[in-house]
Amino acid sequence: MKKILLFSFMLLSALVTESWAQERTISGKVTSAEDGSTMPGVNVVLKGTTNGTITDVDGNYKLSVPSEGGILTFSFVGLTTEEVEIGTQSVIDLAMSADVKQLSEVVVTGVAGETDKRKLGFSVGTVGADVIENAPGVNAATALQGKIAGVTITQPNGAPGSDAAINLRSAVTLMGSQSPLIIIDGILTQGDGNLRDINSEDIASIEVVKGAAAASMYGSRAANGVVNIITKKGAEKAGSTSVSIRNEFGQSFMGRQMPLATHHPYEMSATDPTVVDYSQISPGQIADNEYSVVNDLQSETFNPGQFMTNTISIGSTFEKTRMFASFSNSLQSGVVPLSTGYDRQNVRLNLDHEISDKFSLRMTSMYSESENDNIPQGSGSPFYTLLFLPPDVDLHSKNEEDGSNYNYDVGEPASLERNPLYTIANVDRTTKRNRFLGGYTLEYRPIDALKIEGSYTLDRTNNQYEQFIAKGYLSDDFSGVANGNIRRTFNTTRYETLSGKMTFNKEFGDFNVIGQGYVLQEKSIGSYTAVEANDFIFRGVRSFSNTGLDPDSGLNRTTSDSEDIEEITQNFYLIAKVDYQGKLIVDGLFRQDKSSLFGADNRSNLFYRASLAYRLTEDFDIPQVQELKVRGSYGTAGNRPTFVARYETYDNGVKENVGNELLKSPVSTEIEVGLDAEFLNMFNLNFSYSTTNTVDPLWNKDLASIAGGFKQQWQNLDAEVKGDVLELTLGAKIIDKNDLTVSSNLIFSKVTQKIIRFDNAPFLYGPSNAFILQEGSNLGVIYGEKFARSIDELSISQQEADTYVINSDGYVVRTSEIGTVDEKAIIVQDETGNTKFEIGDIVPDFNLGLNFTVNYKGIRLYALFDWKQGGDIYNQTKQWTMRELRHADVDQSGKPQAEKKPVNYYANFYNVNATTDYFIEDGGFLKFRELALSYNLPQSILDPLKIFKAVKIGIVGRNLLTFTKYTGYDPEVASTGDANGDFGDQYFGFDGFGYPNFRTLSGSIEFKF
Repeated sequence: MKKILLFSFMLLSALVTESWAQERTISGKVTSAEDGSTMPGVNVVLKGTTNGTITDVDGNYKLSVPSEGGILTFSFVGLTTEEVEIGTQSVIDLAMSADVKQLSEVVVTGVAGETDKRKLGFSVGTVGADVIENAPGVNAATALQGKIAGVTITQPNGAPGSDAAINLRSAVTLMGSQSPLIIIDGILTQGDGNLRDINSEDIASIEVVKGAAAASMYGSRAANGVVNIITKKGAEKAGSTSVSIRNEFGQSFMGRQMPLATHHPYEMSATDPTVVDYSQISPGQIADNEYSVVNDLQSETFNPGQFMTNTISIGSTFEKTRMFASFSNSLQSGVVPLSTGYDRQNVRLNLDHEISDKFSLRMTSMYSESENDNIPQGSGSPFYTLLFLPPDVDLHSKNEEDGSNYNYDVGEPASLERNPLYTIANVDRTTKRNRFLGGYTLEYRPIDALKIEGSYTLDRTNNQYEQFIAKGYLSDDFSGVANGNIRRTFNTTRYETLSGKMTFNKEFGDFNVIGQGYVLQEKSIGSYTAVEANDFIFRGVRSFSNTGLDPDSGLNRTTSDSEDIEEITQNFYLIAKVDYQGKLIVDGLFRQDKSSLFGADNRSNLFYRASLAYRLTEDFDIPQVQELKVRGSYGTAGNRPTFVARYETYDNGVKENVGNELLKSPVSTEIEVGLDAEFLNMFNLNFSYSTTNTVDPLWNKDLASIAGGFKQQWQNLDAEVKGDVLELTLGAKIIDKNDLTVSSNLIFSKVTQKIIRFDNAPFLYGPSNAFILQEGSNLGVIYGEKFARSIDELSISQQEADTYVINSDGYVVRTSEIGTVDEKAIIVQDETGNTKFEIGDIVPDFNLGLNFTVNYKGIRLYALFDWKQGGDIYNQTKQWTMRELRHADVDQSGKPQAEKKPVNYYANFYNVNATTDYFIEDGGFLKFRELALSYNLPQSILDPLKIFKAVKIGIVGRNLLTFTKYTGYDPEVASTGDANGDFGDQYFGFDGFGYPNFRTLSGSIEFKF
């Protein structure tokens, strides 16, 4: 590798030798063509080089250029890029006009330096600060919801401080993570790389590279795509300093409720007719008996919570220095009572400084500190236990055992579940987290055509989790927890990179040539420690030494666990791009990754890309078409195995996984074709079609007993996953007048994903093993039993065994059982006796987002709608409430007597928690996702005050309305992983008592100085 790099750098140096020449100085002033005002902050660059400057506060610039001249390029966001031939001129003044083209924005992700979006051979989605700042979220990932085609953002649960799942295009893995690589200001982030630590109001733009072809520059970490966060760097105008203070306050509310029964099937007490006798079920077993009291426990429990964000930022831009600093505080208490929720503070400092004509320094840094009052998810969460309690209970009654608040066994004997308020009040579950991101780059420009950069980045995270249960806690588990419990875990990761980059950029006649070589060294160190103790001696003492002795060992009842990992990776890539007259652009890339996570026999993994773009409107004058480009790309990217997949693992001395010397990166190969257009001076269109094939996916395979006692081994499975994705983005400037502008943006995507080869027996996986992997099936299929709705669905042997009829619910039942306490739906089986079939698919038919922005005399209205069509959800929440006879389906009140069904009828649907099609529901929805209405105070009010440059007041709504057929709390729900944790952060359309997403309504005020 070193020889290749040395040769490449020598070649680049040889190419630029001719660029050494005597220089002269060009100066001038840039003004606005609209009103003649001076234009500070305009980029002035000698075309084909990295030699450039920016205009000062008066619009003036000065630049050294070769004696033979060249071409100056003038560019500024929102203005038409201008090119001027220098010739013999020493002074060049320029008036710049507004740019009506939308595709002329610059991107930096997946390319060798800043690149005009019109000159890309692949698609890169972008979201700017103007959109993000409409409704900035606590989690920066929400800034992508409904805004970029092919991007799916799922909030697996709405718990404050929880991270959002980001999926780009189709899934490319069977086991392991489906999350994209997250880059923040050039810092490659480690592991989850989550965005919940980032202050949304610091973000200048987000760039999303969705496919393997575009992401091949990032090699074995990029098969799932790349999300690049670019934060703010300075003031909007050169030669100025700006200060901004923004405050937002509001509340969060539950959006929907689970439908629960208000009637029961039991007899009333013989001694007190207002009390239900849960030991005696009524003869007809029909749940139509009234409770004497029906409390709305969900409304009583889930209260509005506080939402608050405060941010102060300072930006400065001068001739040689740009600086941005900010501090923010966020608080989100959620909707669960007695919980403080999520509290986070952020500090950021970004600094760019031009040391001299040859050297410049870039620095970015962020520190985040947060504390989260964790609410349990799934079984044991308040969204689980509350649903099982009968509606006649008083959650706020005292405990008869000790007089404490929130009677913990208030539901007995109707339910075995306990009062969730007692658990929340008496069990502390707190996560404290801090994170530091730092990136430092020194840039050297020995000649105009050559730029050399050296960078160091650091992503360091510390997590500390503590669970504490005091002695005397009322519990059914008297063996330990009732006498007190404390558990602390410490998790630290430190991910460092050291890189060198050389970029050559020069024009040769009609050709602009860019070459880049890049070397990257990665090092990741992680440690995990857990300590747990039970059986306290004294009340109220939170200490590991406050434990009794084990009578057998004579030692304290304390256990511990620890883990340390270290990963090292060496990478390099070479990229070349040739631009012919700005209309025909060819790009090629080669990358090699070597990682300790790859087996010793497959240490080197290779990736590559080729792309082509042709701008037809540079050659042909097409009426009413301002820009038309066709493009295509072909490339590969991969995913690295995890540490536990590569090496031998043990659990308390028991052999678990054996290492694999042959392990390598799975490879995703993508072909993408597309079309980008601007037409009628009003519309811009982006269309992409991509097909991706992933081979050698990672798989934790069961081993034969002869494998030295190890149970499993991670291997590259002989399998292939295919994803096809159709994406469309249409933007429109509907009205553009002096006082009124109206714009809109529509995105559309359709995904299909299929397992076309699977060298393994059909495999059940995911939450409750409700999903299947098998050759020929779509990836995301739900597998289980189904109840017959037509007699023709029954096998011949079933039909011959009995006679059947369709009941009032539309299910096939035995003729002899209809109308009796034994009535139940019939499970379909085939002629071999099999009762398991594909019963659902979590992949939606399509996703569509639509937003509108209206500006009128200082008033700004922004609205975002998010539509997901289809995509099934397995509603286990409904299934388990049916087990407890608490779901509304069990309630027979109001039905005609002939149509009432006994409780055993619904117990049959529950089917001892087996996966059945009764609980498959359409997860499609239409969401009013975001609403922002703001008003900028007119300058006629502000100018006399001589304090503020601008004042903006507004209201912000998030997740306001949901229209859906789904009967659970929220159709935007998902569960992750499986019992073994092999599936990482893959998310499944499975509702398992998670914290539902809630709506937020708040007011905001912003001051600029």
